Amino acid sequence: MKRKVMLTAYAFAAATVFMIVPSCMPHPPGNLDLLEPYSASIHESGQAEAGLQYDDGAASEKWIETEWTTSEDGADTSVTLIEDRIDTAVMTIEAGASSSFAIDADGTLWAWGSNVYGILGDSTIPIRENPNPLKTMDDVVAVSSGFEHTMAIRADGSLWACGSNTFGVLGDGTSSIRLEPVKIMDDVAAVSAGFSHTMAIKTDGSLWAWGDNDCGRLGDGTTEDRHNPVRIMDDVAAVSAGFFHTVAIKNDGSLWAWGAYAACDLGDGADIDDLYEPEKVMDDVVAVSAGVRYTMAIKSDGSLWTFGNGLFFQFRGGTGEIIGKSTMIMSDVVAVSAGQFHAVALKDDGSVWVWGINRNGQLGDGTTMDSSQPVRIMDDVVAVSAGNYHTIALRADGSLWGWGGNDYGQLGDGTTTDRYEPKKITDSIMQPGHSR
Repeated sequence: MKRKVMLTAYAFAAATVFMIVPSCMPHPPGNLDLLEPYSASIHESGQAEAGLQYDDGAASEKWIETEWTTSEDGADTSVTLIEDRIDTAVMTIEAGASSSFAIDADGTLWAWGSNVYGILGDSTIPIRENPNPLKTMDDVVAVSSGFEHTMAIRADGSLWACGSNTFGVLGDGTSSIRLEPVKIMDDVAAVSAGFSHTMAIKTDGSLWAWGDNDCGRLGDGTTEDRHNPVRIMDDVAAVSAGFFHTVAIKNDGSLWAWGAYAACDLGDGADIDDLYEPEKVMDDVVAVSAGVRYTMAIKSDGSLWTFGNGLFFQFRGGTGEIIGKSTMIMSDVVAVSAGQFHAVALKDDGSVWVWGINRNGQLGDGTTMDSSQPVRIMDDVVAVSAGNYHTIALRADGSLWGWGGNDYGQLGDGTTTDRYEPKKITDSIMQPGHSR
């Protein structure tokens, strides 16, 4: 049984944004006009379905959240549609454990997927299968999501946190769950949320840490958990918090590591115990990403290097052996993201390469077969991010794509079905690219 109702949809025009960005970055989409009222059907389940007609004439199926009231006899039904959607070009993407995030050119933070412990920051805890309705913060310039918590930096340099607070991972001095973002500190330039610890770089280059300190992953010389930020080192340009260890790049390009022994994942090839303080690993590094017991690092010449535990095939080599000494993987790399048991790299020609465990299709090659060799998946990409079992990518045309595990709706395609090949989440950002 369906009830016919009339809905009025409003499409808000996207402001044109001018900024200095690489030529491969997407341009903000054009404006959309006010849409005329259109008819829709409401199923007994309360699900609304409707066809939206955009001003360029392109039809797109749109699933929407609704509120309605019904009289006692069930005869009268009214529906109010309040629609949000990503309305400017996405500039930053982030794949969390089972959630995903995007920051648009206006600084709006969008989130979808698992909302366990309020990790999405919208004051609730349900699953969010669709990225369009959920806008969580404004004026955001950076976001990083860990296993059960999320950190975001606003344009004024303030750092905000939400989600689980076990071990004091949010850094607010408590262990209380935060369903909405709470302010942690000011003057922050970069942040990385690990499995159960957090690292932040201030604008003066100082590195700060808090949360779980098992195996010395905070780098403060102890194994004591910290509920408030503690200063670790200075002159830091980049940092990545893994599951059990941390890596940081200093301004001189030197890479430093500390935390769990994790089968030589500190990269110097020595048989060592956990490190409670930073130790130098290699030089000439421009980017780094830490996963579960392994690290990926890009040198200034574009070469990608790795070290750590290769038992889960994150490394090219074919044997799944433990790699203590740093080993080169491939060349011409401009970005890399280390997921839980898979890695994704972006080359300077815009091609995306993935390898590792593939049981949920997180490699995107159309199979569930693991691969110890990099596999080329798609082209014309400007950003990539690997989660626990899923991967997301931003193309040069502004479209957002995802593949892999989708049990919490982390791909944002409106389903909870795993995708073994790249699936478009948004089409030119303005229009939903998914259908049901």
